[in-house]
Amino acid sequence: VQHDPDLVFRREVPSGRPSTPMHLRFADIIYMITIQIRWRFVVLNPPVLATMIALGIVYPLTAFAGSSAASGSCRAITAADYPAKKVRVATHTDWTRSHYQERIAEFTQSPLVCGEVVMLGDSLTERYNWSGSLDTSQIVRNRGIAGDTSDGVLVRLDEIAASRPHAVFLLIGTNDIWSNNSPKKTVANIEKIIRALRTDNPRLPIFLETVFPLRSEPARNGKVKSINALLANLASTAKVTLVDTYGVLVDERGLLRSQYTDDGVHLTSAGYKAWVGLLNTNLRGARLASPPTS
Repeated sequence: VQHDPDLVFRREVPSGRPSTPMHLRFADIIYMITIQIRWRFVVLNPPVLATMIALGIVYPLTAFAGSSAASGSCRAITAADYPAKKVRVATHTDWTRSHYQERIAEFTQSPLVCGEVVMLGDSLTERYNWSGSLDTSQIVRNRGIAGDTSDGVLVRLDEIAASRPHAVFLLIGTNDIWSNNSPKKTVANIEKIIRALRTDNPRLPIFLETVFPLRSEPARNGKVKSINALLANLASTAKVTLVDTYGVLVDERGLLRSQYTDDGVHLTSAGYKAWVGLLNTNLRGARLASPPTS
């Protein structure tokens, strides 16, 4: 029987945030208007440019250097942006296939909105309430699915790409360890994920996190290390930020620290505190520009 570390998890209650863009701030609305202005018109008309700078309207055109918003406008999310119910991911367990569809149904009820920070991953991501946890003025959305693998993430990227996120934090690969995916296959999938997210959004900031060490099955940590070594190379070639979550959570024996886990795979509150602290350090270091508040 394939081990599934995600069979036990804490369901996160959906935020209930409106699925329409009505909760966008004034600055976001200004952004969506100004991105339609041609640069040639602005640059060749100094009085217009000076007026826009004085009013703070030109800010969204320039302040998102390195963020997704600079690459174009987002669009409305439709049913076609989510995986069909008939989609079958070979590396999913029976339980995961059911839960995967449940989570997708939840996502359709609360679609992503332009310019949010997206936490993308498996149960390690799903089990945590990310709202207010990161040092950003942007809304942070949870797109974790317990039991998911790199294969499962690959088929659910359209919603994220369409929403033009401010940044994406990607942690995936833990469940691949129990699948037939080799480290090379897992990281090849992750490379495809990065390429898909950046196809129409080449400056999207992506924070690529290393796979956590295991305490429950130490023999599998060799595969963890192999994946992480390949992720380090990928981060360099793909020009994404590598976040060494493994290094923060591992003990002197190469295991997930005992105080950070209660089952050898998932995190305790202390583990999440350490993880979130590392993410915030990287987030502050990236100096991502944020739109002005209204």
